[in-house]
Amino acid sequence: GANGQIITTSNHVGTHMDGEIHFHASGRSIGQVPMTEWIGPGAIVDISDAVDDYGLYSPEMLM
Repeated sequence: GANGQIITTSNHVGTHMDGEIHFHASGRSIGQVPMTEWIGPGAIVDISDAVDDYGLYSPEMLM
């Protein structure tokens, strides 16, 4: 058998990284950002009961 699934997501979810210059003229390009800054601790938090699809939320709004 086969397990096939379709996943629909935003094009900015896990597909690429942009340098700071993408957001701020004085920021670093992606080539100037050391790889040691690309990774760090992470967490998976299920907030699906508190948000709507495609909404914008700050951490303070979810506390």
